[in-house]
Amino acid sequence: MSKQKGKMKRLILGGLCCLLLSVNAEDFHDDFNEMTWTSWHSAKAQVRFEHSADKGIAGSGALRLILLGNDSGKQSGTFLKNFPVKPSTWYRVEVFMKQDGTQPVEAEACLDVDGRSKENRFQKKLTNGVAVSAGMEWRKLVCFFHTPAQTENIQVQFHATSSKETAVLFDDFSLTEINLEDGVLEGFDCTLWDCWKTKGMKMQTYHSENEGRTAKGAMCLEITAPPENWKDSGSLLTRLPVVPGREYTFLAYVKSEGLPEDATISMGLQAQDEKCKFLGLQTLRSQTTADASAGQWKRLLITYRIPSTGKWL
Repeated sequence: MSKQKGKMKRLILGGLCCLLLSVNAEDFHDDFNEMTWTSWHSAKAQVRFEHSADKGIAGSGALRLILLGNDSGKQSGTFLKNFPVKPSTWYRVEVFMKQDGTQPVEAEACLDVDGRSKENRFQKKLTNGVAVSAGMEWRKLVCFFHTPAQTENIQVQFHATSSKETAVLFDDFSLTEINLEDGVLEGFDCTLWDCWKTKGMKMQTYHSENEGRTAKGAMCLEITAPPENWKDSGSLLTRLPVVPGREYTFLAYVKSEGLPEDATISMGLQAQDEKCKFLGLQTLRSQTTADASAGQWKRLLITYRIPSTGKWL
């Protein structure tokens, strides 16, 4: 890790609120009492896929991915299943996972979603498949994603990876169509956004399960080497739908460590159409300095009414 005066150069995002989320009653739930998922692994991977009748939450069924660690490096495998979806629609997908064994080892798991055509051909990744530590207690993985106009199916994937011998359990999966007209609440307890950076910025982003403002869970952007100049920048990104004519409040909390005092930290909003193309409108921005947010959570706030005419439509 890069240091500056003994401190890491990091920006931590501890929560984002854009009003509140409501869900559609039509959803899919699988408690894994039966084995209906398929599996995949590379030719060299030493893994096994099982269905457990009693290792799930509250003694129910679960999927069990066994990783046979050896000296050749990390082993990994994937449970997967396809689902029909509506084009141009927002969904929430979640699953619980934990390590299965008497002694914990280093292991990771992640939840991922690919978009598929009507003929089940791969189209694009709909989530960024962030791996998180698989411990001995049940932990929830959650992703939000939007289906493109040509997408009629998705493939949901549960991954697990470890260089040690262990097993990872998956239980209580749900896929829910959501209505984002009322907004979304993101606590970063189990998710990480996409990222962007200028050419001269050397950085990494990761999910921290031990940090957060009011509860554990945060996104971190860490500068790994001094940039060519402090005009270089990096960003964490996500996309959210909005309704023309409706007013939204965007609220996020940030904290910095080891950044130059005059470094700028901001939350920005840029308009895009449904094909994710920028509309060329001015960026809305709320900002603070690294000095003001050093070691303490600082609020960034934007309130904006989406125009009911013009390019936003």
